[in-house]
Amino acid sequence: MLFAPMHRSNGIRIRFASRFVRFAATSACVVALLACQKPLERYDWSSYDGPGARYVQREEYVLPFFEDPLEPVNRLTNGLNTGAHLLAIDPLATGWRYAVPQEARTAMINTSNNSEVIQYSVNNALQGDGEGASTSLKRFGVNTTVGVVGLEDEAAEQGLEPDRTDTGTTLNKAGWNKSAFLVEPLGGPSTIRDSVGGLGDLAMDPFLYFFPPAIVAKGFVRGNERAGDLTRFVTSNRDSYELSRRLYMARATVLEDAPSEPAADNSATQTLEYLNFAPSDPFFEYRATTGEAYIKMTREKLPYCAWIQEEKAPVAFVLPGYGGHRRNLQNIALAETLFNAGYSVATISSAANFEFMEQAGSVPFPGFGPQDARDVHASVDAVWRDLRVEHGNKVLERVLVGTSFGAYHTLFIAAQDNVDRGGHDLIDFDAYLAICPPIQLQHAAEQIDTYYNAFMEFPEEQRDPRAITALKKALRLVFSGFGPPPPFGDAEARFLVGLNFRLALHDVIWECREKREIPFLQTEWNLLTMASASQEVLDYSLMEYAYLLMLPYLRDEANLVEQEDDMFHQANLQRLGGRISGMDHVGIVTSENDFLLTDIDLEWIERTFPAQRRIVNKRGGHLGCLTDASVREAAIGLLRSMQEGSDALARR
Repeated sequence: MLFAPMHRSNGIRIRFASRFVRFAATSACVVALLACQKPLERYDWSSYDGPGARYVQREEYVLPFFEDPLEPVNRLTNGLNTGAHLLAIDPLATGWRYAVPQEARTAMINTSNNSEVIQYSVNNALQGDGEGASTSLKRFGVNTTVGVVGLEDEAAEQGLEPDRTDTGTTLNKAGWNKSAFLVEPLGGPSTIRDSVGGLGDLAMDPFLYFFPPAIVAKGFVRGNERAGDLTRFVTSNRDSYELSRRLYMARATVLEDAPSEPAADNSATQTLEYLNFAPSDPFFEYRATTGEAYIKMTREKLPYCAWIQEEKAPVAFVLPGYGGHRRNLQNIALAETLFNAGYSVATISSAANFEFMEQAGSVPFPGFGPQDARDVHASVDAVWRDLRVEHGNKVLERVLVGTSFGAYHTLFIAAQDNVDRGGHDLIDFDAYLAICPPIQLQHAAEQIDTYYNAFMEFPEEQRDPRAITALKKALRLVFSGFGPPPPFGDAEARFLVGLNFRLALHDVIWECREKREIPFLQTEWNLLTMASASQEVLDYSLMEYAYLLMLPYLRDEANLVEQEDDMFHQANLQRLGGRISGMDHVGIVTSENDFLLTDIDLEWIERTFPAQRRIVNKRGGHLGCLTDASVREAAIGLLRSMQEGSDALARR
């Protein structure tokens, strides 16, 4: 039954994988010609005094840049690895995880982890960490005996957590500090140093001497557990290679005196909690069908994910936040929440995501609320019509649920409910629920840019080490296998939240340049050498993007605004309050300490949404409130009450 509803997604999976394979094959003949990294160049903005000059002239933090001299070869290898993973490895791994109970797989993973404790102990000793070496040996003794050759992690019950390290780190501390990034064939991200170190790790694996086939079995078991995460990573990111390179190089950087901050509990750290919002059922995402809706405006087909109930049920359309992909883990978790509450669910990617921009975006530079909302509305309408063809009367009622930037679009679309659109026949909804929408995009963008620059308050020599330390913690928060993360400090959390948006903006700008030339982007690039150009794109903030790209288009081409103030005024949700306040089927869920909101925004929310149509949490920051089960339950209750009291069905 697990694979039965996935037949419509097989073609998309094959096309996606074949894209990587074709890319790798056609690139092989030109690798030798492109095997040198393009130099990083930057436009000189020192004399700029046009719109937004105060943002353009402002000093900003520049993310550490790791050279990538092997990029052409690495991208070629990455393309082949990705194709093999999507076409063969992931389907096999999914079947394995479905067939083998979680308890048995956990025991296998525990045994695999136990075999590496010798590696941890030896390398900790070589690095001068006697305490770490001792703890690792104690873990090995406890788990091998009491834990029955490692099947159970009894050592963790005794508070003996492993101090994970490897030979690559030992070589780093011994003096091999810099090493080129390397993608291993049929492997993953590494460096030349860490690949050499991997041979040392292998030499310290007891299985090598007592039962060599277990080495292969260990790789199989571990790889299967991570296969779904890897599939989601490569399909939901525009350039998974570049992102994995940046994250791996940050993880591989050894900091002798890593700066630290006291743990904080505020809007920024609570916002980071949203990264832990994941489906309770690890197989839920695989129960989705993947369809393609024809978008009239662009004459392209937009992919969507759908989970359809066995019986007739209302459909909840989910709109993710800025840059969010329909397969983001948090988006799937919200879909699961709605599905378990009795809704069928359909979700598309954000208007600021590469997939939407390629297939459904009608404008070259997304970010202007009224235009984006129109494109999103038309796309959801197309998905609805496709669902009606596929599932008939099983889908009738419909609700719209958005988070963050998607919640902002939800309210814009709600304001057009039952309004004459001049012949544009788009669907209305029985209820609209906006979860943590930004109200004033100008304030939201300024706040995000300020968060990204959190380390500017420290001396220059501390900024990069602090950023790398924060990234290491984030990896331990998001990915299993790196151990529990230390608590985040305030500046670390603010930087990571801002960086998340900055990376999404990077993809937006890159996708924009695919449609038209952006004169101020100076660095040359091609399909196999993008690292330097990517670093240049990361220089630009949300406010710079608004003034340097959006404003000229809206003012000079689209004729939608006359001056810069119009751009933000028309995009301000407070303009819609008069209409939304009288709509009994529009509700909001937010937090008092959401850093994207001002006190004026909170007052507007209180005036616009009566008590029965709003949930305002004391804590949670931006979207962190969704990790609280009671908040999710209350949100579902609000959605149901609005749906039951709505007269939308009568108005159809």
